[in-house]
Amino acid sequence: MPFAEAHECHVLLPEDQFGTKKVYPIQFASCVIAAGGESGNVGKMAGIGDGTGMLSVEIPVERRRQYVFQVHSDSGPGLNLPITTDPSGLLVRRQGHCGDYLVGLLPRDDEDVPTNMWGDVEPSYWEEVVRPLLLARVKGFEGCTLKGSYPVDYDHNYYDGNPIVGKHPFLGHVFMACGLGGQGAVMAPAIGRGISELLFDSGYTTIDLSRYAFDRVLNGATIKEKFFRRN
Repeated sequence: MPFAEAHECHVLLPEDQFGTKKVYPIQFASCVIAAGGESGNVGKMAGIGDGTGMLSVEIPVERRRQYVFQVHSDSGPGLNLPITTDPSGLLVRRQGHCGDYLVGLLPRDDEDVPTNMWGDVEPSYWEEVVRPLLLARVKGFEGCTLKGSYPVDYDHNYYDGNPIVGKHPFLGHVFMACGLGGQGAVMAPAIGRGISELLFDSGYTTIDLSRYAFDRVLNGATIKEKFFRRN
């Protein structure tokens, strides 16, 4: 790519009533790449991972599919169960007040979730992998009933499984907030504040997220943070 910084993005608009597609250009001074599982691809549009030197290293974030299971249990914990995460990667959340719960697992690099020809998760994955973890973690699900499931695409950091937050070391006007691996709702307030401080104060002032910087990918360093990845 040419040695020039990206200062414009092009947004492809939906077809109008006449069937015409238009591209809307947006000029920017600073850009925050927070595109979930597509952050790696969006980074390449800005030259990150599609150049030389520091720009030859891509943002190591991609979509990773997992499944959320809809479970019913009359003997479940009810209001005594907040949103719960476990070092095993288990996620449990109460859904309403009638014994319904959402149960899932964080994605893992070395795991391919078995699916059938229609793309639905195999029942054996629930019975052999997810259900035993649920029974070991939370009481009241011994006689639970599986009602259904649906796919969820996480923004998975396949480098070390942890978020990437901060400014790109070469493209100083490009910032990143991605690779949250299903913990976006938990981390969003802190990351939003940190990115705002980088944009307006040119550095962290009240919250230091520098350990999640993209620099660690360039230097070959990793973060050992169990909260974001399965054991």
